[in-house]
Amino acid sequence: MPALLIRTPYNREEGAESWLRYVCRGYALVIQDVRGKGESTGAWVPHSYEVEDGTATLELVTGYINEPRFYARRAVERLRAMLPEGWKG
Repeated sequence: MPALLIRTPYNREEGAESWLRYVCRGYALVIQDVRGKGESTGAWVPHSYEVEDGTATLELVTGYINEPRFYARRAVERLRAMLPEGWKG
C-alpha cells in the first residue's frame, strides 16, 4: 500500500482535511507534528532532529503498512519521493 508521511512544525490537525483526497485514492496517510511542536514532546530546535526523527518515523510507518516490523530497517531504501514543505507541483 502506498503511504504519504507528512511531518510538520504546524499543528498536524490544521488543514488535515486537505490531504483526505489521497486517502480516497488508496493511500495510507500519516501526519506527524515534528519534535516539540503541536502534540509532540521534546524541544523544538529547527532542522536539528529532522533526519533522525524522519527516518525513525519512516521505518515505523513502513513496518506497519508494508511488512513485518523486523524488515522495517529497509524502509529508507524504499523511499520514492520527498517534497519540501511549501512545494507547489
